[in-house]
Amino acid sequence: PSPSDTCSSISTDMTPPDTIRVVCDLPVLAPRPLPYHSPTFLHFDLPDTDEDLSHPPYTHRPHRRKRPSQPDADCPPSKRRA
Repeated sequence: PSPSDTCSSISTDMTPPDTIRVVCDLPVLAPRPLPYHSPTFLHFDLPDTDEDLSHPPYTHRPHRRKRPSQPDADCPPSKRRA
């Protein structure tokens, strides 16, 4: 038979297919969860409700000094070599 004959015979002789019902009795397993890493923004404290948020918080921090104002007598500061 030629391809045109099989196409015409399929289109004219189509009968509704029998419905097949499949039942699966296997237990459903939950997927293994991935290890949880909390987002980094949760590591910071939220501001107080009465805190002034009109300025960035870093403008209110005191300036840090690289070394304490009174160096210890045991550890004199190291001299820079030329």
